[in-house]
Formats: sequence, C-alpha cells, structure tokens
Amino acid sequence: MLKELCLSKSELGEPENGFLGSWFANLFRLERRKCVLFTNDRTLYSVLLYSLRKADFDNLGKRFVAGLTANLQRDGFPAETIASIGMACHPVAWGATNDRSVLGSMNDMVSCSRYMVALRRQEPELEVAHLNHELNRTPMSALKLVVAIEEMRAALKEWSP
Repeated sequence: MLKELCLSKSELGEPENGFLGSWFANLFRLERRKCVLFTNDRTLYSVLLYSLRKADFDNLGKRFVAGLTANLQRDGFPAETIASIGMACHPVAWGATNDRSVLGSMNDMVSCSRYMVALRRQEPELEVAHLNHELNRTPMSALKLVVAIEEMRAALKEWSP
C-alpha cells in the first residue's frame, strides 16, 4: 500500500479513532487487477474497490468515501445518515495497521472474494456491488458469527453526527 500511495513509513500518522473507529486497508489482486479492501475495525463492515489504477491511488481517500457511501446507499441506510458519514470521513489519514484480528478477518474476506468471483465466472467489474453485498453479510468469527451489516446498523444507531 505504501508504494502505491507514494508514502514512506515516516509519513504515516497514528491511527485515529474516528466516529466508528479505524478503517484498515489491504491491497491485493483479483483477476490480475489491483483491489483494495477497506474494513472497519469495530464492525468489520467492508468496502471493496476493484481494478484500481495509479490515478485511483492518488485519490484513494476520496475513492474510499465514495465506495463507502455507495455501499451504504445500496444497503438501505437513510440518505441523511450517509451524507453525515461522508462528511465525517474527511480527511482520510494513513497509518500503520496493528490489529491482527481485523487483518485475519480481511484475509478471509479476500479469500471469499476470490472464491465468489471464480464461482460466478463473470467479470468482477460487474460484480463489485454483489461482492460488497455478500462480504458484509458473511458471518465472521471475530463478531461471534454476526454479520457486518448488522454491526454497522447497531453502530450507526449509537452515533449521532
């Protein structure tokens, strides 16, 4: 990730706890395309960005916020909540990851993404919305087999912008 973001380790900040905690990012390849999976450490709600190019990494923070708001919209969250979340996510700051449990969950989601793409045998570009939908509805052992979408709903009920 650092190479793609053109950052050195010395330029990283300390992860801050935003309105939902921190978001972790994991770079991987899916069908030979660069992808980034963003996962919230509190809810494990995830946003998969597919087929990223160099210019996308220059504006990755904005791409993440756009992907998050699009996911939340497809998942039926109220428009005013989505708008507030989009505002609360700025600015995006990059830091080192340090939670092995979240990283393990993210590795499981990457494996699931690869499996779902291979199973459906369709172009992943057309399936990104479906992949995001399924990832956020996969029971996670780190959540005691609760799904991320339900954790996100609960977290947003507690949050007031």
